[in-house]
Amino acid sequence: MRLFDRLFQEAGEGRFAKAAALRPLSGLWAAGALLKNELYSRKWLPIQRLEIPVVSIGGIAAGGSGKTPLVQLLAKSLKPFGEIAILSRGYRAKESGLVLGDELQMLKNRLGGSLYYAGKQRANLGKKALKDGARLALLDDGFQYRRLYRDFDLIVLEASNPYGYEAFIPRGLLRDSPKELCRADAVFLNGEGEVDLSFLTDAPVIRVKPKIRRVLDLEAQRSVSLKGVPIGAFCAIARPKKFFTSLAETGAECLESWFLADHAKPDKTHLESFAKRCKRRGAKALVCTEKDAVKLQGIHLPLPLCYLEIDLEIVSNRGAWESLIEKIASKMNN
Repeated sequence: MRLFDRLFQEAGEGRFAKAAALRPLSGLWAAGALLKNELYSRKWLPIQRLEIPVVSIGGIAAGGSGKTPLVQLLAKSLKPFGEIAILSRGYRAKESGLVLGDELQMLKNRLGGSLYYAGKQRANLGKKALKDGARLALLDDGFQYRRLYRDFDLIVLEASNPYGYEAFIPRGLLRDSPKELCRADAVFLNGEGEVDLSFLTDAPVIRVKPKIRRVLDLEAQRSVSLKGVPIGAFCAIARPKKFFTSLAETGAECLESWFLADHAKPDKTHLESFAKRCKRRGAKALVCTEKDAVKLQGIHLPLPLCYLEIDLEIVSNRGAWESLIEKIASKMNN
């Protein structure tokens, strides 16, 4: 695991929140974020505008808050109103072994269609999407990408840790100040935890939670039950604990676990070795996340490989959700 990956993972577990040695680095990140936002807010930096509405889905903290599942839910809900393009940075596409990157490929597998674009210059990607017939652009992880004008700014916060340990990267997970929530058109609180946002934003707060849709055998693409099944589990995501919380809901008995850096593609030799070790201990299957599974198509292992399909479920303030969908749909029809 590379040094940055290790630092990020440990920051994600709150290990550095009191590390005085990292305060100067966090201070530099905070200053950079403040300066960038000020320059865009004062219109001293140019903002490009597309001829179609843009919905940004992002957050103020790094990694694992549930942005991509919200993109999926929005795309599914808005599909009846016209062609939708999803614009992504395609973060670490090279490491994942996929042209689109693992998250965007996962969305494509789930949603179908062809308007998926990955690259750093998302304003240019949006122009291409317009030429390809898109009626709406969903900007995945776009809150910090202020170069592109957005009609709606949607923020996802992890309810149990909404402010990234109240420290900027690398001491914590903050990428932007919580004060930037004033720009939000809606805030989605993911998971359990009481959070008062009234002093930061007037935007509606919508409660969501992850829900297991089904467990699929990767090769056979059929639904399976893991209740009482001994397994080995691995993942390459920012917040592994979330995966294991969902895994526990299946009733599986986890014998071995393996964590990789976010977006990493498991080396086949190491994955085979892990599978053999799990099999020796009595495991009947390997289980990973859907994000990991898209990188492992066609792989053959000593054990069946399964993955969890997880959706995002609206659990409160459904009226605000329905109103938001209506407003976006109205923009698409103008």
